[in-house]
Amino acid sequence: MKNQSNNYLLTQTAVMLMLLPLMVFEKGAITLVINQNHSTLLDNFFRIVTYAGDGVVFAISTVLLLFVSFRQALLSAGIGIVHALSILILKRGFFSDLSRPKNFFPDDVALHFVPGVHVHGQMSFPSGHTTTAFAMAVLLILLCPRHKYLQFIFLVYAMLVGYSRMYLLQHFYIDVAFGAILGAFSSYMCWFVLNHIHLPAWTNARIRINITISKSKTGIPVTSSS
Repeated sequence: MKNQSNNYLLTQTAVMLMLLPLMVFEKGAITLVINQNHSTLLDNFFRIVTYAGDGVVFAISTVLLLFVSFRQALLSAGIGIVHALSILILKRGFFSDLSRPKNFFPDDVALHFVPGVHVHGQMSFPSGHTTTAFAMAVLLILLCPRHKYLQFIFLVYAMLVGYSRMYLLQHFYIDVAFGAILGAFSSYMCWFVLNHIHLPAWTNARIRINITISKSKTGIPVTSSS
């Protein structure tokens, strides 16, 4: 529990620090600087990295965690549902009329569009990809409480996804910052709830697969379970 508390404070501190630039820079300034410092290498890199924020990552993690424990798979599924519903309500409900950088900047501002990337024009707030990335990063941090180097890698992964959304002109810094907060909050909330409710004993089990490796001298298949 102590490790989880430390992880919570570490993650929240990192996320809250992301809010500081909002007090200094005007809307669009950070995104514009990031977008104008481009290269072919960065174009290709961030065009790929941004996919790590797709909602499908939670479907993948939920399936993989079935082989660890049903409890952890439930946690992954719960976070995926909560953060997806939050994004849907905010984007299509409260902030559906907010323009993205493509429609925000005047025509005389030179913008760099990465070839092959479809740039959206509306429903800017919050960044769904960033929300997904930080929700996934915090989930992984919670599942690896003693591996500090892995936790650092998970946070870097989430921040790279957030950066990619600005580089690709899909979002403003404020969209990314609040997406990070929403994602982290979704994971911690689901983790807290799951650890304070009684779940049946079967949730501690996992899927096991029997794999036939070879045949013994008697001709009987030798199997191993995982």
